[in-house]
Amino acid sequence: MFPALTRPFSVALRTTLWLVLIAAWQTVVAAPQPSPPEIRIAVLAKRGEDRATSSWQPTADYLNEKLPGYHFTLIPLDFSDIKHAVANSTVDFVITNSGMYLDFDIQYGVNRIATLKNRWRDKVFTKFGGVIFRRADRPDIASLGDLKGKTFIGVDESSLGGWQAAWGAMTDAGVNPYQDFKRLTFGGTHDAVVHAVLDKRADAGTVRSDILERMAAEGEIHLADFVVLNEKADRDKDFPFALSTRLYPEWPIAALKRTSRNLAEEVAIALMAMPESSSAARASSSAGWTIALNYEPINELYLKLHLGPYKDVGEISLKSVVQKYYYLILAAIGLLVFLAVLAVYFYRLNRRLREVQAQLKAELVQRRESEDALRIRSTAIEATAATVFITDRNGVIEYVNPAFCRSTGYSAEEAVGRTPAMLKSGTHPPELYKAMWETILAGNVWQGEVTNRRKNGETHIDESIIAPVKDEEGQIIRFVAIKYDITARKAAEMQLEHIAHQNRLILNTVAEGICGIDMNGKTTFANNAATQMLGYSQDELIGHPLHALTHHTRADGSAFPKEECPIGDTMRHGNIYHMPDELFWRKDGQPLRVESTSTPIITGSGEIIGAVVSFRDIRLRMEAEEALCRAKEQAEIASQAKSSFLANMSHELRTPLNAIIGYSEIIAEELQGNEQAELVDDLNRIRTAGHHLLSLINDILDLSKIEAGKMELSLHDFDIAEMVGDVAATIRPLAQKNGNTVQVICPPEAGTFFTDHTRVRQVLLNLLSNAAKFTENGTVSLCVTRENTEGLEKLRLEISDSGIGMTPEQVDKLFQDFTQADSSTTRKYGGTGLGLAISRRFCRMMGGDITVTSHPGKGSSFSVILPAAPRASQTIQVSDAAAID
Repeated sequence: MFPALTRPFSVALRTTLWLVLIAAWQTVVAAPQPSPPEIRIAVLAKRGEDRATSSWQPTADYLNEKLPGYHFTLIPLDFSDIKHAVANSTVDFVITNSGMYLDFDIQYGVNRIATLKNRWRDKVFTKFGGVIFRRADRPDIASLGDLKGKTFIGVDESSLGGWQAAWGAMTDAGVNPYQDFKRLTFGGTHDAVVHAVLDKRADAGTVRSDILERMAAEGEIHLADFVVLNEKADRDKDFPFALSTRLYPEWPIAALKRTSRNLAEEVAIALMAMPESSSAARASSSAGWTIALNYEPINELYLKLHLGPYKDVGEISLKSVVQKYYYLILAAIGLLVFLAVLAVYFYRLNRRLREVQAQLKAELVQRRESEDALRIRSTAIEATAATVFITDRNGVIEYVNPAFCRSTGYSAEEAVGRTPAMLKSGTHPPELYKAMWETILAGNVWQGEVTNRRKNGETHIDESIIAPVKDEEGQIIRFVAIKYDITARKAAEMQLEHIAHQNRLILNTVAEGICGIDMNGKTTFANNAATQMLGYSQDELIGHPLHALTHHTRADGSAFPKEECPIGDTMRHGNIYHMPDELFWRKDGQPLRVESTSTPIITGSGEIIGAVVSFRDIRLRMEAEEALCRAKEQAEIASQAKSSFLANMSHELRTPLNAIIGYSEIIAEELQGNEQAELVDDLNRIRTAGHHLLSLINDILDLSKIEAGKMELSLHDFDIAEMVGDVAATIRPLAQKNGNTVQVICPPEAGTFFTDHTRVRQVLLNLLSNAAKFTENGTVSLCVTRENTEGLEKLRLEISDSGIGMTPEQVDKLFQDFTQADSSTTRKYGGTGLGLAISRRFCRMMGGDITVTSHPGKGSSFSVILPAAPRASQTIQVSDAAAID
């Protein structure tokens, strides 16, 4: 009965339990999964952060793939930041150079778990070193010993391959880089060091042993530009890089002290299982990782260089002193006890001495006053800009002031105890120093200029004063030296002397006479040209009054008072006087016509201290100007006669020509259809010849007007399209006569233009007529455009043809009066050679021009460019043809 009652209850219980389990499972599934912990890997960015990221991020990605329970993050850091990160335990692993690892191991307890297998092409190696190199163009640096006195650059003081390995090699060669180099700097990255040597910012440098080859493979440098110093000829055959030092184990990856051992083991196993062909290995230029190597060679290097944990090796510590000299310390303690007893004794004795204190007060006051005076003098010596040092009687330095340290580069500690001989530059003979010692040992003050050498090797000039110091008995006990650096002053004096010499050379080479006079009117300087023109020697001029020698009389023979001379007024009032025609007198009494200028000499404060008189002989110029005036007058008379003749002749010729042309046309009309119709052709020839001759007369008259300056422009606004259409209609019959096609390109928005409509039309007709005449069965085109150049409105007219064209030689003669490009064209095509010359003159009168480009057999192109407002006046006066051309 009971089992039957309990069965339904058990079924319900089981159902309830299943429902509870299902609800719990859904809760677990729905709950957010915790993110994997972040593991930070610091890597030394030896060639910059960008390169470090591209090289090592794949390694972090590889660990994320192999150890999915963690999230590895790469942190690229420079030399200082990576040490800070390890010291503060802000990272879990560190990939760094072997030297920094050793320091981290001892200071912060990091533990190497694997060593990098470096790869170069098909070779794998687990060691590296440093390479010391110079530019190929520095043969004066052949060994490590030659680096003394040179500038040197390393990567960082904590870089094993970029500095410490090279430091060890140089130490073995007897070179102390911190003392023997002229300058030692650090570039921060290996690439920066290589480029600093290549750009001549350093004489030599050192980087890790594989940097040069990798930069060359990347195309950044050429290995032929460098020479390796102290190259290891006996290096391992399997080591593919240039090497100047011994080899050290490659970079390790190390776990920090706080990193769990299990995580370190998992990372080490994953790294050592990394395939050589993996993307992570290729990105870091490695073949993966191997077991951690022995880093004892780095211990030896650091011990030799007193680096890292061995920095204080050899120094005395308190503990060692106590252990070694404990018995002396006990004796000292006993001595202190004895001194305490004595102190009690002296305390009692002091009470007895109070009686004499009153007597000593006056002496103490006097002593204080002396001390105050000494303190003032000492402060003055300390603050003075002059170099001061004190020696004993033997010349050993006892004191130097701050100015000495600034001037020489030696600190007070470096100078005290040495002699001033350390400043010798080697430029003075021994006799100088011998005479100096003889003077000061005799008790006298020596003064002179001495060239000394600073600590960095630079030389400078000192103005020195050395005085002996005597005791109460008159015996010399010390010497005080005061030096003033006068290098800049000496250089300025030499520069001024050089400038004065250059000025004398320049003044003596110019053709103009130049004299300097002081405020008394006396000559202080005279160049060669002045002495030659005036006939006086230098001694006869300098020191003598210039006015009395050369300017004493006017051209009419009357006296020229000094008070009225413009040269004197220059010095009185500071004015500049230019006299285009002045009379000077030579030594032989002959007059000298000159053009002269008198200029005051004024100091920076505005004081007038003299004057400079420059003059030139204008006799030949005056004669030439007079001849030119006579020639100009004759030319103007001839030009007027020519213009008058041409104007009269053109008028006289036009009357019969118009009659000939008119009668030939009347007779030709009457003969049309008569039996004598064959005479019409002859009459047409007469009419054509008459028109040609009339055109020639018009051209000659236009040319005459232009040359006489009487051509006028009539400026007004006109419609461009209307003018172009009229010209095209006029020229089409002539073009069609030779089988040519006329093309006109004129945009509707061409608008109006302000210039001489008649002259523009005449120029276009001339150019289009020539184009039609020299083209057969071709194309003659006219293109109109408007331009705006620098705010100036311009009209461009392009006349092109496909005719016979011209050579460059023919183009050069194109715009000459009565000249055609080729004499053969005159015989074939006719023409006078005036049309283009007059057209160019018209264009230039309107402020424009004509240009031409041409190729033989391909045609020519003429460009007419005219401004919108050519002149302010409508009448253009041209003095002669040369002014237009």
